[in-house]
Amino acid sequence: MNAPDFPPLLTGHVTAGDPGAVALAGLTEGRLGAGDLCWAETAENAELALVLEPEVRRDRALQMVPLMAVAVCDALAHSGPPNIAIGLGWPATFLANGARLGQLELTLPAGTGAEEVPAWMVLTLSLALRLPEALRAAPGRASQRTALHEEGAGDITAPALIGAVARHFLAWYDGWQHEGFGPVAVALFGRLGPDARVAGQRLTGIDESGAAVLEGGARLGLAAAMGVE
Repeated sequence: MNAPDFPPLLTGHVTAGDPGAVALAGLTEGRLGAGDLCWAETAENAELALVLEPEVRRDRALQMVPLMAVAVCDALAHSGPPNIAIGLGWPATFLANGARLGQLELTLPAGTGAEEVPAWMVLTLSLALRLPEALRAAPGRASQRTALHEEGAGDITAPALIGAVARHFLAWYDGWQHEGFGPVAVALFGRLGPDARVAGQRLTGIDESGAAVLEGGARLGLAAAMGVE
């Protein structure tokens, strides 16, 4: 298996099992820390788990979720053929031509308050390379799900895609450090599209914290959306 081409500051670790579980175990045992990226390739998915150690309070650290979401969209858009429309369901569901392609999840230490600096955070990503055989055999069942192979991008390998995600993440992270969250919010809203809906309401923007701004002015924060409140 070829290894991803990881940029400086990130260290890759190929795993035989769930990268998220491996990352969390490594954190607990003191073997892994900031910048370690566990990854795996199965017949159906490309998976990674990135360990971060934020130096800002939880509410700002959660901006890593939309930042990674934008990075993943960029990596997909640059890796696949131009006929694949890459989109996003807020806050972290990835779409290809309108169907679900993958998901980003977040893990924080239990009980980390909004004003506290998290000791660590793990961003876990799974992207579908190929639909399971059961869905391929019954196309009607797969109408809401897709995979890169089914969208005509079967030549994209997991190592190449994971490496591209890592590089785009670091590029966006550098921008976030120097320019703040504004450019991320603009890119995120562009990927969500003009007809995006959140909690049944039309999405009108992303605010400076990363919260979804809904029609009428209501806001849905990242903490609630990612289940960390």
